[in-house]
Amino acid sequence: MRAWILAAGIFLGAESLLAEEIGNGFLAMNLSFDWQHDSHNGNSFDVFKVPISFSAASTNYDIVTSLNIFPEILHLDQYYSAKSRLPAGSVVPFSFASFEIQYLSAEWKIFHVNTGFKIGHYGYLTGDWITPAFSLFIAFKGSLYTFLGDHFMIQTPIEIPLGIYNNYMKEYFTLRTGIDVVFDPAGPIRNPVSTSVFYTLGFEYTYLHIQTYHMVLRDLNYLNSRFTVSILY
Repeated sequence: MRAWILAAGIFLGAESLLAEEIGNGFLAMNLSFDWQHDSHNGNSFDVFKVPISFSAASTNYDIVTSLNIFPEILHLDQYYSAKSRLPAGSVVPFSFASFEIQYLSAEWKIFHVNTGFKIGHYGYLTGDWITPAFSLFIAFKGSLYTFLGDHFMIQTPIEIPLGIYNNYMKEYFTLRTGIDVVFDPAGPIRNPVSTSVFYTLGFEYTYLHIQTYHMVLRDLNYLNSRFTVSILY
């Protein structure tokens, strides 16, 4: 009898602990391994990047935020010195800092739509320009979440920035979208436990229309493939 009481107590205690861990949202540190390919005028360039960012979500992804506070690990000296080791003709985008927040706008069965805004800095590194080109922007940001059971989620974001201040640029427009497939081995992915780890395979497309002073107009298309590990806490 005592054994049954002890087992019931352990079960109820574990259930109580799990209830505390699930459903309170999460914070995450994200480490990505990105392979970026860009092309224009018949030329193409490839750059490998390792960015780190931070994200958070409330219960059921009703509120989602993301914070980026430095460009990425492998090319820091080039970003801060504006002296590129890239081949002539390449243009590599980066960001010194950005913050975004999205709120639940619509929900239907397994689909979840969030909309919000993003603010920050976008810079462009190249071997062709002496003066760095950058934009301080505010952007519309939206995401479609598709929840597939307890362990998988597909996220489709879209971002359209508007330059508040553009340095060394006469014309500037960019658009970013893509798709991320997220796997949570522990589950449930809508309300993950605080000790879980997310694994993400992602593909991002960026269109850039830019004209700097003393430079010709450029229309560039970026294809970015990435694998991300997110540690939740």
